[in-house]
Amino acid sequence: MASIIQIILLLLCGSVFFVKRIHKLVILIITGLCLTPFHISGIPYGNIKYLIPLCVFVSEFKLIKSQLRSFNFISNISCLMVLASIILWINSPHYSGIKGLTLILLFELVYKYFIIVMSYVLVINLSDLNPVLRAIKCCLIILTVFGVLNYISKTSYVLELAGNSEMASYFKYADRFRVQSLFNNAFDYGFSCLSCLIVYTFAYNKKMTDKLSFFIVFACAIFGILFCGGRTLVLCFIVFEFIFLLLTKKRFLQRFKVLLGIGIISSLTYFYIPVVEEKIDEMLTMFSPNDSAAESSNLDMRTTQYTAVLFYVRDNMLFGRGRDFFLVDLGWGKGGLEGAVDKDLMGLEGVLMGLLLERGIFGVLAYITYYISILLYLCRRRKNDRTLFAASVSLILVFLLFGNATGELFSFYLTLVFTGIFIKIFDIEENNRTKLNYETNKIYNSSTSLQSKIL
Repeated sequence: MASIIQIILLLLCGSVFFVKRIHKLVILIITGLCLTPFHISGIPYGNIKYLIPLCVFVSEFKLIKSQLRSFNFISNISCLMVLASIILWINSPHYSGIKGLTLILLFELVYKYFIIVMSYVLVINLSDLNPVLRAIKCCLIILTVFGVLNYISKTSYVLELAGNSEMASYFKYADRFRVQSLFNNAFDYGFSCLSCLIVYTFAYNKKMTDKLSFFIVFACAIFGILFCGGRTLVLCFIVFEFIFLLLTKKRFLQRFKVLLGIGIISSLTYFYIPVVEEKIDEMLTMFSPNDSAAESSNLDMRTTQYTAVLFYVRDNMLFGRGRDFFLVDLGWGKGGLEGAVDKDLMGLEGVLMGLLLERGIFGVLAYITYYISILLYLCRRRKNDRTLFAASVSLILVFLLFGNATGELFSFYLTLVFTGIFIKIFDIEENNRTKLNYETNKIYNSSTSLQSKIL
């Protein structure tokens, strides 16, 4: 069975060089949703979540290079992260030399920030969204099926098949069981469901999909958000619904009625459905400074972690201690808690803490500038398409909330894929309006010229 899986993965990587561009985007999405545990043996960093973006990057290198040279919004923010990656390499003792530079460029750009460029160039017109939506729906159904099996059996047979037997039953023996479906980390499962729900909410409001498909996706996504065991995901879902309703073009009374209805339904489900009450109570402990019953992160733990981070970067505040300082120098990559030098940094929850530790103030500013630039770009386009604006802003904001509450994990992958798609839709719609105005003006000028000749 393992050999068959290896052959399938190799064929999938090879197919990227021959299929249409939109199918490459579909493969990127399927990889991020269903294939993250799998790897190809004998290849360094052979996890499929690395190999597929690399194959797409190589197959579309000319187009991506042309896009980066075009000096538009996508190229500008990408060039910012190229600069940040080079500075990171200079200040990373574990990544010295050409090999280290190559690895940093791969992990920071090809496997991460260039993904937004890939998804942007792979979308040609609005009809390309149809296969994307079908892929998302099918993947969520598969994730839910394996999620239910994971919940019943308390183990993940797919992870065992992928060779990760430790993570397959990790949550079975944990203090709180979490459904992880086809992901190594249960939180990645929950955020992937939420990001797909945001895309489908946009598509449904734009009448790009039917009601049945939307409710299937909604049900699958809610299962993942609730049963992944992450209180932050429940909070992110609430934030998404609130932002989307507020930003879409509806009258205030309509929005108030919807929010009031959600509030009433939420209250009833809290008081009468035990599992919902349990999840909300767990979520609220996030804001408790000292809660002995809370076994996860809280404000007290975060304060301790920030203090520890500031201690380690006190002499390297500008550029930090370099990539993998947390894993190598502090021992968190050597067997977890047993090999750790400083147990106060357990989990190092929050992107900003990790950035400050390994990349310093410059890394933090690059991160903030990157995402604020995207938000400002979206805000400038808000009048063009309110629904698209609401969906794209919601996606970025819940990503930032999730990343700074639990850590980015693998959430950046689908966030950047879908953000690239949203930005491309903005550009396509603007080009269509420009063409329409041009044709209208052309017809008007021809008509005016003809009338003047008659007169």
